[in-house]
Amino acid sequence: MANIVLLSLLPLAGTTLGAYLGVLKSKTQVDNQEETLVAIATGILGAICINLCVEAFAYVRDIKLLVGIMIGFAFTFLMDKITVQETIHSQLFWAMLIHNIPEGIIVGIALAGEITVPKLGIIASVSLQNVPDGLVVSMAALTKHGKFKSFLLGFLSGVVEPIAVAIIFFFMRTINLEMVEPIFVGFSVSSILMIEWDLFKSCHKWKILVVSLAFTLFFNGILG
Repeated sequence: MANIVLLSLLPLAGTTLGAYLGVLKSKTQVDNQEETLVAIATGILGAICINLCVEAFAYVRDIKLLVGIMIGFAFTFLMDKITVQETIHSQLFWAMLIHNIPEGIIVGIALAGEITVPKLGIIASVSLQNVPDGLVVSMAALTKHGKFKSFLLGFLSGVVEPIAVAIIFFFMRTINLEMVEPIFVGFSVSSILMIEWDLFKSCHKWKILVVSLAFTLFFNGILG
């Protein structure tokens, strides 16, 4: 059981490490790198979108996929209304927090069964990808907040992941994952696509678009 707990916290450890690395620079240095941060975040979410869209094809004829998509659109629309004066750093925080939910479910499913080398590889890949997640959130927050609050925001963006792991792990026997997975996939696809589009509109320069594409390909390779 102790091994399960440690493995479930490994993705959060990656986010925490990234959040710490993000606050090592000064506000002046971060101000000059805001476009790069947006490009990295856009690339990360782009890779997630590709993987989720591929997975969604498996449920293309399932009405529950459409239900999940509608829930995702409604959720993201509601978040836009709540954060009317949304800044880049809050956009990045919500983007990273939301996409950690499906990652937490993936890790939870991996831990609920027999632990194998491929499953350990999945957990390691998610944990590695979480390092730039935390870094992007904390660095972006430095433009408005102090180092401690910026680190805290980076850390909190990843807390949802072990929560999702715990829910899937402890209720694996009572929840029919095959029944709810299409809803989860649809929700993830639509919500992340909307956030991805908002971030993409912030990439005004062609060089930033190239950087975003490069990071999409890189993280897509990590996620397999």
